[in-house]
Amino acid sequence: FDRVLMLSEGRVAFSDVAGRMSEFYASLGKPPPPTANPAEYVVDLVSKDLQGAESVNALLDAWEEHESQVHVPAQTPLQPAEETASFCSQVFTLTKRAALLSVKEPILYTARICSFVFISVFFGIIYVSSRDQVQEQVLSRVFYLWWTSCCPSSLSAIAVFALNIEANVVRTEVK
Repeated sequence: FDRVLMLSEGRVAFSDVAGRMSEFYASLGKPPPPTANPAEYVVDLVSKDLQGAESVNALLDAWEEHESQVHVPAQTPLQPAEETASFCSQVFTLTKRAALLSVKEPILYTARICSFVFISVFFGIIYVSSRDQVQEQVLSRVFYLWWTSCCPSSLSAIAVFALNIEANVVRTEVK
């Protein structure tokens, strides 16, 4: 974090780069002790419970006066966006990222492979009697095929939730 925003009593006590906080309060005659954390010092400094209402209001007024003296440059129009990457280069980049992710995080795919093997063996054991090719086993075979095709594919749906952050990054980059 580069910027700090200190509030007290619903008013801004400081809003600038963190390194300038000590300078500002030193210019008001309230420099932080050398061994103190400047942020904690200012929190105590702008607390009415510790310093009193008049002292805190004086600091808040000093910040408002300082803020009114700050020159804000006029808004400049944004430059036109550069040419975007082609669809093929975006697909290549995202595929490369997914490949790198699978190399860096092998547990994702290892867990899916192990789950797939476990599910296949589990349902294979449950429906072992369906290997008999008789009319009574047709329904068992259909259920076996359904379980072995739907459960592993549902692991992909679970992976979507697990990789939601990656999906958000991809959506942002495609725009």
